[in-house]
Amino acid sequence: MVALEIIDPRPFSDDEVSATRSGSKISHNRRGKFVFGLAVQTQFGAEKSIPFFSPDRQNFVEYDISSLVDMAVSRQKKI
Repeated sequence: MVALEIIDPRPFSDDEVSATRSGSKISHNRRGKFVFGLAVQTQFGAEKSIPFFSPDRQNFVEYDISSLVDMAVSRQKKI
């Protein structure tokens, strides 16, 4: 089961702090700041993120998201 939560972090809010802690990059354009990344958090506390979706990788976005979710839910085997 997946729960999707879309957050639009307002400047100087707790959501903005959470976005920067998860590794999302805050970018600036002529209209102001924007955040366009993805953070995955599992019920076991594992966190993975894509800091920024680059336009250069638009053809691979589905692969990048699937890979991120797979890495987050796969438990590391102890050596």
